[in-house]
Amino acid sequence: MSGYRNGAPSDLDNLYDQDIVGDGPQAVGFNVSPGVPLKYAAAKYGQPGPACGYRFANNQDIGPEWCAKGTAVYHLSINGSSYASAVFVPIGGSATSSVTFLMTSATAWQISSNYVGGSGSPAPGVQASGSVPNGAVSISLGLTYQGAAGDTGAGTISNNAASRTACANGVSCIVAMTGTPNTQKQTHYSVLITFYNSAGASISSTTVTFVASTSGLGGS
Repeated sequence: MSGYRNGAPSDLDNLYDQDIVGDGPQAVGFNVSPGVPLKYAAAKYGQPGPACGYRFANNQDIGPEWCAKGTAVYHLSINGSSYASAVFVPIGGSATSSVTFLMTSATAWQISSNYVGGSGSPAPGVQASGSVPNGAVSISLGLTYQGAAGDTGAGTISNNAASRTACANGVSCIVAMTGTPNTQKQTHYSVLITFYNSAGASISSTTVTFVASTSGLGGS
């Protein structure tokens, strides 16, 4: 408990969500321990909290600047983004494009594109990367086929974290499409990336889209 209470009295820990990201507004002049300022999750991550009686220098109550208990939802910076890989299939051959989410360590992740057997875009490599949220110790990856306009099938997928799995190097999911000459193939997947704390509670939920496609109109 924070030790700070409103007029009810209710301890502030019971009114506001904890600051997981680290950018929550501080109640200047109040500390929960030496050198540790009183602060909670910023209201932008959920619903503004109730007034608490502690105020900024301009006499504005700080409570609504914090997130009401139980409403905070955190996202990685990539939330809502789309990542794609496309490959042109050579005459007489086949080719595969793929997009991968990969934990490169227990604290870092990346999204990369790749293709084999042809030429394509973007060039194989990392498209996005970052660190896991503060306090995250496990992850789950949910793949959902979208069947978007122009899709020709579900392609192939691989996922070793369909249920909650400890964050570690090698945790990944892959969306891929293989094509042959005289065909065009495409698939869209929604990827739900969820991080959990040591208590098993979700502390970050992010959704991105993976698109893998092939084009083989060059003959047979």
